[in-house]
Amino acid sequence: MVEFMVLSAPRSASTWAANWLTTERTLCLHDPVLEHDADCFDQIPCDRVLGLACTATALLPDFVNAHPARKVIVHRDTEEIDRSLVSIGLTRLGPVWQRALDRIEGRHIYYADLFDEHGFAGEIYEYLTAQPFDAARHHQLCAMHVEPAFEKVQVKADRAKAFRERVKAALS
Repeated sequence: MVEFMVLSAPRSASTWAANWLTTERTLCLHDPVLEHDADCFDQIPCDRVLGLACTATALLPDFVNAHPARKVIVHRDTEEIDRSLVSIGLTRLGPVWQRALDRIEGRHIYYADLFDEHGFAGEIYEYLTAQPFDAARHHQLCAMHVEPAFEKVQVKADRAKAFRERVKAALS
């Protein structure tokens, strides 16, 4: 069962968070909607505390709010997100993202809070994982630029199509 979620718009450290939140005791899947139907997240086999860091599930606030997992919602300045998206050849976000994030119940934080190793990051980590914060590991990860190898990301076409239809219905 999914016990924690990090939800954000794209280009808001979800890949980094998935790495940070994956340890010998926890597994944090990045963007699982590319391979799994959201309604089946809790059936994903896992031998440790399961979490997800997702840039798409946030567009389903009713689903997310009904799920019992501990949630952190990451907000990043839309202009920064758009610059980052354009720099990798993608299109800018629409205003639907911030509205969707605002509708999610949980702990709302700012992007920079994830990297605040002397402050809020420890609280976020312990809240999500129910494990002690590893400051040394966090420090090492803060020095890294982590993003997916887009050419290797597997997308199941039927899952992507079903998700797009579900988002369209949820936002209309």
